[in-house]
Amino acid sequence: MKLTTILMAGAALWCAPAATALADDGLLFRLSADRDLVAEVARGQAAPTFADKVSIAPQGGRMGGHLRAEDDQVLAWSAPGNIQAQRGSLAFFWRAREPLGANQFPLFRVSYANHSSWDMVFLRIDWNGQGFDAFVTDANLSRVRVSWTMPQRPAPDAWTHVAFAWDETRGVKLYVDGRLVARNDQPALLDAGLDQFGPHSRIISPMQVQSRYNFLRGGDLDEIRIYDRALDEPAVTALARGAEPSPADARPEWLATWTHRLGFDGPPPPYLKDETTAIRRVEFTDQRDVAQRMWKGNDGVRETTWPGVYNRSRLTGRHDYFTLPDWNVYSMGGKAGTWFLPQERWNHVEIQGAAYGLLSALDDGRVPEGSNLVGDEGDLLARRRQGSERTTTRLSTDRTGGAVRFVNDDQETPIQEIGVYRVSTGSAPQGIGRFDFIIRGDADPTFEATRAISDFIAGRHPIEERATVAALPAGSPFQPRATSPAETRPLVHVVIPQDFRTQPPGLPLSRNGPIYGYENFGGLDGLELTLPALDIAPGRDGLIPLNIRVKDPLTPTRDLMDVNVSVRPGEARTVWLDTRDRVLASGQSIYFTIASASPDFGPAALDGAKVALIFKSRQDARAEHEADRFEQVRDNYGFLVEERQSNRDLGLFKRFYEDLSDLLRVNPEHPGGVRYWAEWNPQQPLPPIELAPAPHGVPAWAWGQTQALKQAGDFVQWWIDNRQVEGEFGGGLSDDTDLTNQWPGLALMGVQPDKLNGSLSAMIDATYRNGMFTNGLGTIVTDELHVYEEGINAISQAAYLNRGDPLALERLMETAVRYQDLTAVNPHGNRLLISNYFGGDHIVTEAPWQWSKPYSYLIFHPGLLLVDWNGSPELKRLLLEVADGYLAHGRQDEQGRWTYPTEINWPDGATRGGSNPQQTNLLMWAAYRWTADAKYLRPIEQVLRQSGPSALSGVISGHMVAALARPELRDAFIQAARDRNASPYVLNAAWGATGDKAYLERLYDDLRRSGQFRMPMMTEDHWWVDRVEIPTQELQRQRLGGVALWRNAIVPGHLISWRFDAPDGAENLAVLVREPTGTGFRIVAHNLSGAPIEATVTGADIATGRWSLRQGADADGDDEADAAGPAQAFDFGRDRLLRLSFPPAMTTVLDLALESEAQDVTARPDLGVADRDLRWRGGRLEATVHSLGSRPSAGAVARLEAADGRVLAEAAVPDLAPPDDLRAKTATVRLSPPSGANLAGARLRLVSPDPEITEANNDAAVPARPR
Repeated sequence: MKLTTILMAGAALWCAPAATALADDGLLFRLSADRDLVAEVARGQAAPTFADKVSIAPQGGRMGGHLRAEDDQVLAWSAPGNIQAQRGSLAFFWRAREPLGANQFPLFRVSYANHSSWDMVFLRIDWNGQGFDAFVTDANLSRVRVSWTMPQRPAPDAWTHVAFAWDETRGVKLYVDGRLVARNDQPALLDAGLDQFGPHSRIISPMQVQSRYNFLRGGDLDEIRIYDRALDEPAVTALARGAEPSPADARPEWLATWTHRLGFDGPPPPYLKDETTAIRRVEFTDQRDVAQRMWKGNDGVRETTWPGVYNRSRLTGRHDYFTLPDWNVYSMGGKAGTWFLPQERWNHVEIQGAAYGLLSALDDGRVPEGSNLVGDEGDLLARRRQGSERTTTRLSTDRTGGAVRFVNDDQETPIQEIGVYRVSTGSAPQGIGRFDFIIRGDADPTFEATRAISDFIAGRHPIEERATVAALPAGSPFQPRATSPAETRPLVHVVIPQDFRTQPPGLPLSRNGPIYGYENFGGLDGLELTLPALDIAPGRDGLIPLNIRVKDPLTPTRDLMDVNVSVRPGEARTVWLDTRDRVLASGQSIYFTIASASPDFGPAALDGAKVALIFKSRQDARAEHEADRFEQVRDNYGFLVEERQSNRDLGLFKRFYEDLSDLLRVNPEHPGGVRYWAEWNPQQPLPPIELAPAPHGVPAWAWGQTQALKQAGDFVQWWIDNRQVEGEFGGGLSDDTDLTNQWPGLALMGVQPDKLNGSLSAMIDATYRNGMFTNGLGTIVTDELHVYEEGINAISQAAYLNRGDPLALERLMETAVRYQDLTAVNPHGNRLLISNYFGGDHIVTEAPWQWSKPYSYLIFHPGLLLVDWNGSPELKRLLLEVADGYLAHGRQDEQGRWTYPTEINWPDGATRGGSNPQQTNLLMWAAYRWTADAKYLRPIEQVLRQSGPSALSGVISGHMVAALARPELRDAFIQAARDRNASPYVLNAAWGATGDKAYLERLYDDLRRSGQFRMPMMTEDHWWVDRVEIPTQELQRQRLGGVALWRNAIVPGHLISWRFDAPDGAENLAVLVREPTGTGFRIVAHNLSGAPIEATVTGADIATGRWSLRQGADADGDDEADAAGPAQAFDFGRDRLLRLSFPPAMTTVLDLALESEAQDVTARPDLGVADRDLRWRGGRLEATVHSLGSRPSAGAVARLEAADGRVLAEAAVPDLAPPDDLRAKTATVRLSPPSGANLAGARLRLVSPDPEITEANNDAAVPARPR
């Protein structure tokens, strides 16, 4: 066989077939829905990526069969190849199936491949309550939107044809039943990578596909079609008739949009004056917006932005009836961003995006400590003008290190990507190896080694942007290009195959062919590109602008370098592109693009250009490779963690996993990589984690508990000290309120209570300042969970730490009074929740939004606390009616066992689901605590029977064996604790059942290992705010006698709380509350310090009356006093104080027991006043007094007392009714102090003739008298 024959055969083996051209009609995707969910036409994947609760009905469609989507459907198809962002048309027939009302819901979604918004919506078509809305999202987060109101709502069984067309050069058009009904002639930059598309969902994105919460609304679809161009009205009219359209091949005037996208519509980029130029990407070391690390504006992905996305955005077209409750930014963020640099020289800044304002340089490259903000505005580099999209700033002289800062004139307008470079005269280093290639315009560029890149190009870019060439070694085989590309934009994709020894299936075996490749060789240092003398027409100033983007070999959506330069016609230039070092894996070919402003630029212009890959040693390349991969891992996961996904079919999780795997491939021991691997592979044991042993003489349990408590305290204080600014933590406040669920438990255990309470109060003030409350509920209309998380959870948290505070209680009442609007008695006589979608001004009562769900019951948190506070009889009655309404839907089997549903529909009492309705059982548990009626335990018994006692750990906040009077559960816990992976809850319960503190030692070691291992992820990695935690539930059970509060565990179960005189008292006193009941318990405490610890214990869920206390030392560790002292009698109970002293370096046992009949303190009046209620009016002190009890208040007086207790003035408090109607009851009292009285340290005190719920809220500090 001749050598030429061998080479031709080899070329056939090494080159894959070229991509199939599109049909002339521009149809990219068509699903007839006649047979199944697989598209008859698909330029990408034809089968859906995810499908659940959807079916094909063979008849009844508009044109044959149709797709039937249930309310909780999951359905999405892959976007690449099937739809394009720059222009297109989406059309389908839709039928509501259920009556349409005024409530809005999505009909169709298309998502980005990556984005800074949680839902990542590129395109959406909605039922807007009166017609249809549709929009596309531009590259700068604004939306090109149209809206149309129908003269009459379609009947449920009527098919409506909906079509939406978009073109970045022209705008958008909406067609209904073949008629143009709305248009917006607004050009916009739409170039973007897309991920998935589908109907009706809450979210279709690269991190989640689902229909949940208020987005449970299905429908029927038929004939889904997507085109690669914006169809005109005749074409859409044909589709609406069921006919094939004849799409006009409209050729848009693309050049203006193209040059604007690339930044070539202004002054040309800097000219490469030297024959050889070195361009080095200077990577940022950190970033701050307020006190938050926001990496999305410099991650190399243009679709992601700094700042993030605001839920009540001011950007054009963005804010609508779907106000996202989850957004991970400060409300004052986006005004200024600072990017910190290493000690490297730099002189060139690239910015992509519409943000306009001041770009400056700071000399100080240190990230501010704690939550301090960057205050230095630095040296002005450039003023970025409104209307800019891409700008290049070249400095006249080099700077070293420091930081770059951008101050935004328009708070939310984003930067898609900012990059800093050093451009200088220079050439490529010698390295350990050099691989030379020549761009061959005549070669077919599709090789097996670059197939993934070719697929990416075909899926990401419209056909006119796909011109691709290969850079090949001299003498390598290739297959001639069959045809030249059709009309192309001035963009060339360049691929450099890593290897030539793979082939498509079904071809002869290639043997002994030439071998080329750079696989498994060192670490890639960068690329040397020698541009030929270009023979194309120049633009402004005689220059040819070029954009060069070097792609991440692992993720082609990401750029390692993105830089604009200019050359002159006829001048060859060599550029050394010094990207971040890369240790390439097998199969990772190199890919870069070059774009120009000149329409003459294309593959022919680069024919013969030389490319060289320069390698250094793997060891030398590791540092930059690892740093870059780890930044990608933690940045992507910090965003991804919001949805807690683990499915590699979701693009963002796949990317996270690929980055993480690539990091561990190069360094299997990378500490951060190991942490993230363990986070998503929990079945694999953690690596060894060294724990500090207990000091000599300190019991292991006491050391372990206090160390675990300190760890949790350090975590909370890190967030306060490093992230809290003006009350906010950077989670859009709605996620901040989830984070602070961890504050009350720690504060009640004695960990920095004033600091934590101050932090919580500042955050609540921020929620009100930002308008998050309206009429006691969230301002935004959202689902049953997130309306609670808009701040109702936070005001509930405050009530734990501010017992009897008038403001805290009246805020609870503002929410609780709305229960009469959120519940009603249905036609079957049962009080149920009427909606799962509501806000302060609007409660949706249309199907399917009338189902109560487990999370619906969280809204009762304020009400439960109010009933616990003062018995609130009318509120208690209403809540018990809701509990009884739920019980009415139980079913009893032949064995007498009850089962209860997960969800109930208000109008007809229909039910669905039936397993572990945890949040529903919180109301059942509260009802049982109030009434002792065993019927409320039936749903709890169902969970216990079906899932075991651990499933109730978030419901029963105390010790379950005693709480349920189920001694047989002791054996179940002991058995479960034998598992080496037993949960902290099980270990705590096993200790409670046996008294064996070895279970506690295991528990504390587990908490400490997990906390120590995860702490960097929980803090400095800046995850979404509501996804960070260091658990304290079992610490609360041990130290408080029950869990006071944890996220969504809304029934308080703690018996006592602690406050220490010394700031470090909590972490120096280990505490166990044994045999906890409301009428007696034992405290076992070990003082680890060398000095006495003074503490105040406050009663919580315990009886009020006369108590006794016996105290003694325990030297043998049996949890009993060796010689208990005499009994002390004292008044104690709810909100009463007990002073205790614990001797140093020893264990003390205290036995407390109720000795008298319990008093019902809730059936009392209660007056309250706080510092904020006092003010001076003229020469008189004016005070607002609040009625907070369940009985009328009469005969009380207000006294102005000097610091030494002398009464300076006195006034009667008007009689006040109790707030049974949940409306604030207040009176104003005025007192006139004697002339010249010394008011330093003076207080206002309320004195009542009757016992009150508490006296802790009866005095307030007098403010300084105005001068």
